[in-house]
Amino acid sequence: MRRKRAGNSSRRQKLIKDAMPTPGHSDRTHPRRPLVGGDEGSLRDVERAYVQRVLAKSATLREAARRLGIDMTTLWRMRKRWDLA
Repeated sequence: MRRKRAGNSSRRQKLIKDAMPTPGHSDRTHPRRPLVGGDEGSLRDVERAYVQRVLAKSATLREAARRLGIDMTTLWRMRKRWDLA
């Protein structure tokens, strides 16, 4: 059984907090719609929007991959699949 690292919980909470919009936040690049539920957005849409936001906030791809908690190769494949710059 793998042991959990002590810092994982706080890192995960920081990632979630960074992804959440601040009160009164106006993001013109994304239309106002619920992220989950209904026919308006699938889980893939939510994932793509989140990755896009992290890419915009990160100075490098390495930093974005670290923030997302994924390998750089995985991030590269996501960008290729979704035609993200």
